Amino acid sequence: MLSGDLNIFYDNTYLGKSKILAEQIIDTLELSVARDRDIQVKRESKKELNDKRFVGSNVKESLAYEITVKNNKRTKISMVLNDQVPVSEYKSVFVELNETADAEHDEKTGVLTWKFDLEPGETKIVKYDFSIKYPKALSYRAN
Repeated sequence: MLSGDLNIFYDNTYLGKSKILAEQIIDTLELSVARDRDIQVKRESKKELNDKRFVGSNVKESLAYEITVKNNKRTKISMVLNDQVPVSEYKSVFVELNETADAEHDEKTGVLTWKFDLEPGETKIVKYDFSIKYPKALSYRAN
């Protein structure tokens, strides 16, 4: 492959320009071009499952999320869905992943990855939850 300019089209619509630097490509070229409006993704905090308790000199917070993905395309798609849980940098703060809905979990980065196919019109819901235990003197704010 040669280095050069790249014109990006999606569904016969011009999206923009980019560059390819051949010396930076190994064996796979991944491009993120634009949001696909035919794939809907919605992430919600499940507030009814969230909890905050005081245990001795610590606080234990439980947080739960649900991600809904819907394929509105006329064709089957292969989906890679990523989200992230906190990763503690302190010995006094513990993060415990409880439910992952079969996600791959990178413990160093906290990234959760789900890989699945969706048929036309199909919807998939993935749920995950985790707990954070930390000293009362520290504060934590969930997004």
